Amino acid sequence: MASGYKTFDERVAAHYEAWYETPEGRRADELEKASLRWLLQGLPRPATLLEIGCGTGHFSRWLAAQGLTVVGLDLSVPMLIQARALDGVTLVRGDAERLPFGDRAFDVTALVTTL
Repeated sequence: MASGYKTFDERVAAHYEAWYETPEGRRADELEKASLRWLLQGLPRPATLLEIGCGTGHFSRWLAAQGLTVVGLDLSVPMLIQARALDGVTLVRGDAERLPFGDRAFDVTALVTTL
């Protein structure tokens, strides 16, 4: 990882959650959660969910509050440090191209703001 990327990543991680308190962030949060709620309603009672690219765990925590057992996966150490400080879900450092889980380990996989 290039040192410039690491610095950028640390700055973003430190302020990521605060963005959701801005008017734009609140609106994006509402829209994302409405979309997730709608998508989850179409599934046959999922119990477990893997969020790939969970960042600070913003949506992972919300998904857990909806009754799912959630694991958040991210490659970014600074994002995972922030997520751990906010608590709420199991977190794993890993690469989406090489998931550290067996096949069918989760009922649902989500990529909320990753792509």
